[in-house]
Amino acid sequence: MTATIETADRTLLDRVQAGVPLVELPFAALAAELGTTEADVLARLARLVEARVLRQIGAIFDTRACGYASALVAARVAPDALEGAAAVVSAHPGVSHCYERDHAWNLWFTLAVPPASRLGLEETVARLGAAAAAESIRALPALRTFKIAARFALDDGEGASASPRLAPAPLSDDEIAVVRVLQKPLALVEEPFAAPAREAGMSQAEILACAKALLDRGVMRRFAGLLDHRRAGFGANVMAAWALSAERIEAAGARVAAFPAVTHCYERPVSVDWPFALFSMIHGKRRDECLAVVDAVRAAIRPDGGALLWTLRELKKSRLQLFTPDYEAWEASVAEGRP
Repeated sequence: MTATIETADRTLLDRVQAGVPLVELPFAALAAELGTTEADVLARLARLVEARVLRQIGAIFDTRACGYASALVAARVAPDALEGAAAVVSAHPGVSHCYERDHAWNLWFTLAVPPASRLGLEETVARLGAAAAAESIRALPALRTFKIAARFALDDGEGASASPRLAPAPLSDDEIAVVRVLQKPLALVEEPFAAPAREAGMSQAEILACAKALLDRGVMRRFAGLLDHRRAGFGANVMAAWALSAERIEAAGARVAAFPAVTHCYERPVSVDWPFALFSMIHGKRRDECLAVVDAVRAAIRPDGGALLWTLRELKKSRLQLFTPDYEAWEASVAEGRP
């Protein structure tokens, strides 16, 4: 269901999607920039959260830069077993998104496992596939990232591309403490960093300095608002995967990433039964809008083939929580044969 969004709310949502200032009074800073008051900004944001248009404001971290291994995972599941398979998969703490898609490979989810994982990514995928009774399952990690910009332009502007992904690097104990508290929804109060700072055992100045350093290093992609794209009016989406020769992927990826309606674009592994290397996630307000972008992308890159995987159901969508004890607990349950 689409919510009604006022013009001033659209301007505010576009701004918080771009980023929220890492200062002690971030909402006052936003108000000064937008020519309004701090009270007005806080009231509007609270209403947008209540209307479930704005999911949360918080830090978006690069899992790889935090030392996590991650991948998009595709599974083929018998249609009458899909509900149970989705429940099994969604119970893993590293699964933040899970969808039914209109394709023979009908169950798709994102998976992340921590640096201390005893099973690792591939074995975790195998265990999930067995527990879900999947006919086939495979991990499709990103080989190259051309765009990550889950930002929806409510005022018809363009989404911003993300910073390049970094290779894994160990974080300090203080940095991990900051990741733990800043990945939670930011409170809509005048000094929202005061409580996270206390939880991390720091002053506001210290936690903000650490957050800015993580942002500068690319460990934090951005500190921003996240929308429920369906409630915001973007009711259609399709994952378009394209077959291209290896030497054409880099140029094609850059062209696809330039489309504003494309929020994500990656190169992923191919196989005998999956020749599609370039993945692009396309969002639109209606299905015909998405199809128009698909046609434009196809004309721009001239692929050797393609597959359109429309989202049929959103089975899980949550913010990935890093450095929590849930991962160890899940692996312990696997060792005991409980999932």
